[in-house]
Amino acid sequence: DADSPMLTTLEDLLGEGLPNNVAILNDEYVPQAIHGAFLYLKDGTIAKQMVNLLTKTPLEELKASPILLTTRGLYNTIATDAKVSILTPGIVSSSWSLLQHKCTIN
Repeated sequence: DADSPMLTTLEDLLGEGLPNNVAILNDEYVPQAIHGAFLYLKDGTIAKQMVNLLTKTPLEELKASPILLTTRGLYNTIATDAKVSILTPGIVSSSWSLLQHKCTIN
């Protein structure tokens, strides 16, 4: 129904919205990559850079590893935007906050 909390956006829950961009770092099994479960961008700058990466990448490379290319490409794009060489969880710059994904098998 229209009043369901499942229809509430993350931005609605936080009132004024998130203070900066947010991404999730992948676990240690896929280092230097962004997890695709959640990505919040305050503007279209990073999205435009990722579209540029995808359109300039040779088709054979895209066929070989599309997910790894995008998750690592996004990691490098965010690192460049945040002006750091290695991304770590927490507030990375005035424009980026990073969370850490952990995968466990019980």
